[in-house]
Amino acid sequence: MAALVAALGLAWTAMSVQAQPEPPSLRDISAQQIRLRAQVVAGKGPFKDLSASERKALVAKQDRILLLLDGVEDIEQLRPEHRVEVFNTIEWVKATVTKAEDERMVCEFARTVGSNRAKSVCMTAKQQREHRENARNSLNRGQMCNVGQVQCLGEARNPGL
Repeated sequence: MAALVAALGLAWTAMSVQAQPEPPSLRDISAQQIRLRAQVVAGKGPFKDLSASERKALVAKQDRILLLLDGVEDIEQLRPEHRVEVFNTIEWVKATVTKAEDERMVCEFARTVGSNRAKSVCMTAKQQREHRENARNSLNRGQMCNVGQVQCLGEARNPGL
């Protein structure tokens, strides 16, 4: 029995170690910024719809990241204010990349209920994701009503009245 408990404890420890992924190294961050920068300058990939001024601002932010990380092997080598600046700048770049990704148009064929005809429905990736989340949430609300919730689909139930 004690061996089983010890084995489970070791397995739990191993799982918790695996659950926390290793943060990327500074070399990985620099390499990623260089790859992204090539796409930004070329106006390809998720950056094709960015304006020239947005691309210029993005390249300037990436230049700053690369300058701060130049010759640095470990984040601890940076002064605290530079660590914060690197973090904030990387987050700004991520937000810009995500915004560019969210604004791309995605089209798919969808069938209307009761019809065999498929029609093309186009929306941005962000709209598509929100549409799916709203559909999933409305399904979950319907399931909650079946388990006797006090409030169901926005209507208050008062069993005593």
